[in-house]
Amino acid sequence: MHRLISMGLIFSISFFTTFLVVHWLIPRLREVGLTGKDVNKPDHQEIPEMGGLGITVGFIAGVMTAIMLSIFFELIEIRLEYIFAGLSTILIMSLIGIIDDLLELKQFTKAILPLFAALPLVAVKAGVTTMILPIVGEINFGIFYALVLIPVGIAGASNVTNMLAGFNGLEAGLGAIMCGTIAIVGYRHSVDSMVLAIAMMGALIAFLYYNRYPSKIFMGDIGTLSIGAIIASSVIIGNFETAGIILIIP
Repeated sequence: MHRLISMGLIFSISFFTTFLVVHWLIPRLREVGLTGKDVNKPDHQEIPEMGGLGITVGFIAGVMTAIMLSIFFELIEIRLEYIFAGLSTILIMSLIGIIDDLLELKQFTKAILPLFAALPLVAVKAGVTTMILPIVGEINFGIFYALVLIPVGIAGASNVTNMLAGFNGLEAGLGAIMCGTIAIVGYRHSVDSMVLAIAMMGALIAFLYYNRYPSKIFMGDIGTLSIGAIIASSVIIGNFETAGIILIIP
């Protein structure tokens, strides 16, 4: 019961923080000219971009709530090193997204930079080196897992979700569904993964209110890259990479 109450609080804080921040961001992004054409509307009107800033702020608020509930109220048990490593990875991806939104990085650069975002997870040795793969069975990747598979997983998931943008609400909607699925799996396997997924899901659902058709704001690369990073980080920390692969494949 304590876990469910805690997850409800984490979701709520993340949701309302994002909701308020995005509402505040819309006119200010328009004022400074950070807009893009919405090809889903007949008049191709200019819509504020970089709304992913609100998602990041909401996600941070949700994770900080989880840390507070764990340290001061002992309602949930989480491994702080994994939570902070996951949070650091998301923040690094958010920074990369901001740079990309402002400077329009080349595709090759966007493929390489996320590798560095995986360093916090590598540093805390997140996940286990043994994986059970369909047909193949159990494989122990050893140090190859930390030095290669984790960075490739973060970079791959981030770049895949970066291609989601296209229709109003698509990236936020699909991101929320994927995070919700990870939260369900995490309930049985990893509270840490569940915390990260719930915090992001709350932020994405709040953002979807403004991003659904007719969209009032776009999340930009700061948002799409962060979605992929949270999916990869959660499944790595929770040791259920197969679930992450299944979610990413479509």
